Amino acid sequence: MLYIDFETRSYCDLTASGSWRYAQDPTTEILCMAYAFSDTEPKLVIGSELPDIVALHIDMGGIVEAHNAMFERALWESICVKKYGWPEIKPEQWRCSAALCARWGVPRDLKTAPIALDLQEHKDTEGRTIMLQLSKPRKTKDGLAYLEDDTKLKKLYDYCLQDVRTERAISHQFTQDFGFEKKVWALDQRINYRGVPVDRQGVENALELLALYAEQLDKEAKEITGGIAVSQRDKLIEWANARSVGLQSLTKEAVADCLDWVKDKEVKRVLEIRSQYKTSTAKYQRLLSSMSEGDRIRDAFVYYGALTGRWAGRLVQFQNLPKGSVASDQIDDVVDSVVKKDIAKINAHEVAPMLQLSSCIRGMIASPTGKSLYVADFAAIEARVVSWLANCNLALEQFKKGDDLYVTMAAKIYNVTETEVTKAQRQLGKAAILGAGYGMGHKTFHRTCASWGMEVSEELAQSAIATYRSVYSEIRDLWRHTELAATNAIRYGKPVTVGKVTWFMHEGNLHCKLPSGRSLTYRKARLKAKETPWGGESYEILYYGSREKGAKWVEIDTYGGKLVENITQAIARDLLAEAMFRLEDAGYDIVMHVHDEVVCEVPDNSTKSLSEYEAIMAQVPTWAEGIPIDVEGWVGKRFKK
Repeated sequence: MLYIDFETRSYCDLTASGSWRYAQDPTTEILCMAYAFSDTEPKLVIGSELPDIVALHIDMGGIVEAHNAMFERALWESICVKKYGWPEIKPEQWRCSAALCARWGVPRDLKTAPIALDLQEHKDTEGRTIMLQLSKPRKTKDGLAYLEDDTKLKKLYDYCLQDVRTERAISHQFTQDFGFEKKVWALDQRINYRGVPVDRQGVENALELLALYAEQLDKEAKEITGGIAVSQRDKLIEWANARSVGLQSLTKEAVADCLDWVKDKEVKRVLEIRSQYKTSTAKYQRLLSSMSEGDRIRDAFVYYGALTGRWAGRLVQFQNLPKGSVASDQIDDVVDSVVKKDIAKINAHEVAPMLQLSSCIRGMIASPTGKSLYVADFAAIEARVVSWLANCNLALEQFKKGDDLYVTMAAKIYNVTETEVTKAQRQLGKAAILGAGYGMGHKTFHRTCASWGMEVSEELAQSAIATYRSVYSEIRDLWRHTELAATNAIRYGKPVTVGKVTWFMHEGNLHCKLPSGRSLTYRKARLKAKETPWGGESYEILYYGSREKGAKWVEIDTYGGKLVENITQAIARDLLAEAMFRLEDAGYDIVMHVHDEVVCEVPDNSTKSLSEYEAIMAQVPTWAEGIPIDVEGWVGKRFKK
């Protein structure tokens, strides 16, 4: 095993642009590379001459590991190979110690991981400060310039060497052969390398329109308020409160709440302007700044971004794109108007221009010429999986028959026949089916409905939760049985099976073996005795996990409903991973996946079909037999909801 780490400098902002855009920027330079084999002392490479022993290792197919390896891979391909003439490292040769950390419940952050693992080797915090000083240009009287300091450069070299020691120490804590997950990570890297195709011209045009409409809105706000700009938060609040509004802040939630009841037309209009002013500008800017070669955004998906194994997002955060305000049957025309900068058509639309632009972000993900996007997702997958886990035959039969569970639930909540259920009532039934499966109480459900824009009284929320738990009592019982199984596994140190999963302890960590064979890991799990409201004693389950994007390692409490949620989402993730393998094997090139949805690009002249695509995704693995999977898909040139 060869361990490597780079230190660089560039005028390009790594955080905003991502690994590939950064590596391909003409201003990016490699200051040094540290490397080490096995337990040998790390060495430095300064300049473009690669030691023969490193070149030989690579040429012979040796494994190369880095922490967050896609960054090193981007630099290696974009600079080391293309500019220095170093040998290529094949995709199958790369390994990532950050991925190992995430797989086993340890923070992927190089500073926090050694703390979680109780290692002697740690990241050099002083060296990190120096690295930040040297890696970015500073403003001078003559413009931008790098800090040139030989003493600090020497400390940077030491910092790089220590990173390799720390990375290697972390890697030694885990087995490199982590079964099926090793293949999942390799697939993840292939998808991240392929990249998400983006319409650059469309994004640039959208940004021009955003600037145009932002200027118009700001001008209108100043006319109403007597010269106060939309961005002047405190002055806007003072102006509104002088009209007896009682605003405390201008957060998205506060503005939305105020718009529901404010009667002053001028205040209402200014708040509408404020809510639209910066609509999705940041998303468009991130789309533009993170596009690398071929107008693709690479390395946008984080393998094992959650304890469950689900992916997280970085850069544009494709998992968190706005739903938009434009009706689905109008979105194609609106996107076309934005891409063509057809201002007259945009202004004529019933939806405000800024809201149209927000609705168009998904449409900026577009297939290149000669290809189309094939998109499909698992319908209500979590509700189906949790029903399967709980052996809830009623729900399973309803899914298999294609019944509308949302209507059925609404009918029971409102005590009406299914034919009498209104659209609004069905929405509450849907919220109950999708939100109440993990032990959510009625107060939380009430707040959740409000956040979804649903007007639901606390009494109705209580009725919805009670109805769900009564109708699907097996799911309700699963929360209690799961918590008891995990508690007993920790308490007695012996495996405990509940339904389709098994809880067990190993080396001080609590594990949950899933039907797929993968295990979830709860680090340093323990029980804390607590008194019950009725005077008895029970146990609280505690484990260590990540907070603030892995930068903090803290003790977290959990409970039956949350554990069932973890298991359900983990199984849904495993179903997605297996479907992704099948699609790739069948020749569908995956460019993006969002929650339970997979997006592929397919040549227009291929023999592929949507029916085949859906059928491949809908296949049920042997270990998941009995889950009533349903897949819904479509084909188009641009991504949409």
